[in-house]
Amino acid sequence: MGRGFEFIAVLGLALGAVLFAETGPGASEQQAIRQMQMRVEEQRIQSEMANPKAPKLAADRAVVGNRKAPIVLVTYSDFQCPYCSKGWETTEALRKQYGKKIVFMFKHFPLGFHPWAMPAAKRFEAIALQSAQKAYQFHDALFREQAKLSTGGEAFLDGLAKKVKANMKKMKADLDSDKVKARIAHDMEEAKFMGISGTPGFNVAGVVFKGAYPLEMFQTVIDARLKEGKREVAAKKEPKPKPVAEPKAETPKTPEDPATQSSP
Repeated sequence: MGRGFEFIAVLGLALGAVLFAETGPGASEQQAIRQMQMRVEEQRIQSEMANPKAPKLAADRAVVGNRKAPIVLVTYSDFQCPYCSKGWETTEALRKQYGKKIVFMFKHFPLGFHPWAMPAAKRFEAIALQSAQKAYQFHDALFREQAKLSTGGEAFLDGLAKKVKANMKKMKADLDSDKVKARIAHDMEEAKFMGISGTPGFNVAGVVFKGAYPLEMFQTVIDARLKEGKREVAAKKEPKPKPVAEPKAETPKTPEDPATQSSP
C-alpha cells in the first residue's frame, strides 16, 4: 500500500511537469483540462503497471544487454524522425543509469513520409544478421548524425555501414530478404497492437508511452517495477506478422495524449 501511494505521488509530479507548462491568458482553463488529462494518464499507467503490455523479444533479434534483465525497454522508432533522435537520447540515458538492469531493443516503425526510414531499417536488420553489436553501432551513429540522412540518402547509410565494418556484400544481399522484411513487418504490427500510431513510441517495463516524454516519467515506472522485484509478464496475445509493404505516405493519427509529439 505504501509503495503504491509513493508511486502515484511521484507519477503525479512527473506528469505535472509534462502537462502544466502554460502561463498567460487562458492558462487556468488549459490547466483545468490538463489536470483532467493527468488523472486519465495516471489511471492508464497504473492499469498497465498491473496488466503490463510486454513486447516480444525473439531469441534471434538483436538486443543490447542481458535478455534476463529485470527491465525490458523497447522503442518503436523511425530513423528519419527528428523526435526519435530525442527518444534515442532518452533511452541512452536510461541504459547508462540502470546498466545491467535493462535490456534494450530497437523496433521499427518507419513512417511513409520519411523516404529514408525504411532503407535505414532494412540496413539495421541486414547488419543485425551479421552482428548485433555492429547493428547497434550503426543505430547509434545514425541517430547522432541524423541531420545528414535527408540529403545523404543511400550513400550516407552505406557509409555508416562501412564505418561499423559490416560485410557490405552480404548486407546488400539481405536488404530485401524475407527475413529482414518479416522482422520489420512484425515490429510495425506490434507497435499498432500497443496502440502506437506515431513516433517515437516506447514500452518501458510493460507500460506504453506514445511520444516524447521526459526522462523522469520513464524513471518513475522503472523504479516502481524494480521495487516490485519481478519482471513484467509475457503478453497474453501477440500480433501476427503480415507481409511487409512500403508504408503509404499518410500522416499518422494525432495521439490523444497532449504530451505526445509525433514526427512531422
